[in-house]
Amino acid sequence: MVNTLNNEPDFKQVLRDAGLRVTPQRASVITILSETDDHPNVEELYEKVRKLDDTISVATVYRTLSVLENVGLVRKLVLNLSLIHISEPTRRTPIS
Repeated sequence: MVNTLNNEPDFKQVLRDAGLRVTPQRASVITILSETDDHPNVEELYEKVRKLDDTISVATVYRTLSVLENVGLVRKLVLNLSLIHISEPTRRTPIS
């Protein structure tokens, strides 16, 4: 199993192996996450994804992130109590 979003065919296979569909919304979220070098919070991610798909809702972004976390493609980082940031599980996050 691949633990990174940078290889598009692999994320599709991970979803399929988990019995999940590769929806356009999931593909849009994964595309944005694979292109970013930082750890966006959900609102930042939503704003970027909306540029690819203006029909996506913030609820869909939350659900997609939950699915991606459950299959090990992303990891939730709680950096402060008001914002939750998203990271690929293979990235090392510096501790400050």
